[in-house]
Amino acid sequence: LADGAGDAERAAMHKTAVERLAKQVYAAEISGVRTVRIDAIEPAGEAWLFRYEREGDVVARGGPRLLPVPYHPTRKHGEIAATFRDAVAERLVGAGRRRVEPDVPTLTQPPSSSATHIDTLAGPMLRARYRARLAESAYPLLTSERNALGRLDAPLDLELLPGRYLLLVRREGHPPQRVSFEVGRDESPRVRLGDDLGLSTVPAGFCLVPGGIAVIGDEEARAPQALPRQQVPVRSFLAARFEITYAEWWEFLNDPRTLSLIELVRNPPPLEPGKQPPAPELRFVPRSEGGGRSAPDAALPEGPPNGKHWLAMANPEHPATHLSFYDLTGYLTPVEGETEPHDYQSMELADALRDSQTVGWGYLRWRTERSRARAARAAAGEPLEGDVAVRRGEDGSPIYCAMRFTLPTQPEWERMARGGDSRVFTYGDEREWLHFKGARSRPHLPAPEAVGLFQDDESPYGVRDLTGSVAEWTADWDGEGRVFWVKGSAWGFGPPEDDRIAARQALAPTRISPTVGIRLIVRVLEPVGAKGK
Repeated sequence: LADGAGDAERAAMHKTAVERLAKQVYAAEISGVRTVRIDAIEPAGEAWLFRYEREGDVVARGGPRLLPVPYHPTRKHGEIAATFRDAVAERLVGAGRRRVEPDVPTLTQPPSSSATHIDTLAGPMLRARYRARLAESAYPLLTSERNALGRLDAPLDLELLPGRYLLLVRREGHPPQRVSFEVGRDESPRVRLGDDLGLSTVPAGFCLVPGGIAVIGDEEARAPQALPRQQVPVRSFLAARFEITYAEWWEFLNDPRTLSLIELVRNPPPLEPGKQPPAPELRFVPRSEGGGRSAPDAALPEGPPNGKHWLAMANPEHPATHLSFYDLTGYLTPVEGETEPHDYQSMELADALRDSQTVGWGYLRWRTERSRARAARAAAGEPLEGDVAVRRGEDGSPIYCAMRFTLPTQPEWERMARGGDSRVFTYGDEREWLHFKGARSRPHLPAPEAVGLFQDDESPYGVRDLTGSVAEWTADWDGEGRVFWVKGSAWGFGPPEDDRIAARQALAPTRISPTVGIRLIVRVLEPVGAKGK
């Protein structure tokens, strides 16, 4: 009206008032800020917040990987880079070191500068360096008053910009817990801490993956055979930090029960007259060439240095490969809907295997039974060994638990790889050979390497080697037992789509491959008892 009346001054005043009101009413829509509620927990714990930022946007000469940068919603978004650099410098000064800029890898450096290449791990000094590297993280979570949210003794509402975040919570008597989540422009997520399985600490070699909504599949439909993008609820579980190595596999292979089973398969009982001799494949060991097999029996000499069976061509620290699905679960574990054992033409041999109590004898069962024995010894007062979880009783006494090992489902695998956000690779959204073990990560021809050498290939929950190294069997199948799904890329893969978290491939359960290995998870803990009880 003022404008129509020719009163320019009055019109300008009203325009300013309307714009100011609009900004107040529609501030969230204009800026993209969303209200995120973090639920309270019992017992209460201290919390810190991190925002994932592209390294190149935070640190000079940085690359495409995502860094968990200390963040607080009351700070301006432009202060993130300074906060990160100052926090790193404070940590160095606190450790008695000079104040320096963060040491981060850059894309201009050769791959060997970001990932140590170890062909052989001979010598105590080199082995010590390798072990130290396995314990280090390329994504340290730097906590200070800069990103502290206080105690979560009541629900907490945060005004956050769209992006990816990580919440770190520490509680007395509980393991630290990470909660990864994403804030979109059209949603205000509610953040809940997953069950920590009642643990007082996370067992060595494992990472706690909290339950929640897993973002799975490929929104762009670029990953081979990917599921459509969807959200699936999963429960909390423990994930092995690394894939099973040959050193760990040899322990199983040289177990007396396993050796007796191999001997029984090699020398089956006499057949009834007129029946054809069986032609079973050897289990737990490299197969003869033919039928899609790729490792000759000559690769399995008998004798030292590692018990009866060992692979002369394998490094103990390399991920164990050439393993079929049945090597893990046991050949005579029935598939749903079937009553006959798999891959055996001779019922006499099947009966003999049952009589020797080897039904379902595979790596998963062996590892679980070993955990039960160790938990029982710990409950009897003996020193605590690996693969034993510890809970705290109401009176504070330890409750030792056996770990029931299994393989992850596809939603669990993608949950431990990408956390609670929609990242494409474990380390970010852009493919870069520098950050994972792939076909072109080294200047020489592709070849397997020891686990954990590419530190950047780490998920928000601390699980390593999920983008590269070797692909991994999952527990999911096509419903008929003909094929099982394999997740993850490997040292011999080339197409960029194969490296995406959503990618998968289908393999027959008898198939073995130099690029497929295994990673264990634990969903169920079996309490044995408190010490002295």
